[in-house]
Amino acid sequence: MSKDLRIVKIIDDTTLVGKGGKDAGIIKGTKYNVVGKSDGEDIIDPETHESLGFLGLKKAIVTATQVEEHFTVYKSQYVEEKKTYTGLLGASSALSINSQNYLGTSEKVPAHYHHLDVDLNAITGTELSSTIEVGDYLEKA
Repeated sequence: MSKDLRIVKIIDDTTLVGKGGKDAGIIKGTKYNVVGKSDGEDIIDPETHESLGFLGLKKAIVTATQVEEHFTVYKSQYVEEKKTYTGLLGASSALSINSQNYLGTSEKVPAHYHHLDVDLNAITGTELSSTIEVGDYLEKA
């Protein structure tokens, strides 16, 4: 994992800014994993005792949405609008959801960006848990 790409700013709980842009070959629309800067472990070869690399905790997947010369803006995954259903089926029609015995409700969940579990104290882009932090790394998904 290259440690050149890392989070440098948290705008809100759906938007991050990362170091590296066109100068690092980042292409708009490319997905990246957010990998913890200190969560995880160094993998050590048991025979040579050499470090084989760092196995970081993958915290989220984000997409490059705005690529500038030296930085990139990333957004969380977009969730389409959908309906959710809750309720009970009557005993005589336990297998048929179209039955008149179906008692329940539906709820429309509007389209939205998935909220990232960011360090809320690090949000600086608005006037507005805590696992995505400034300094976490980005790696191509």
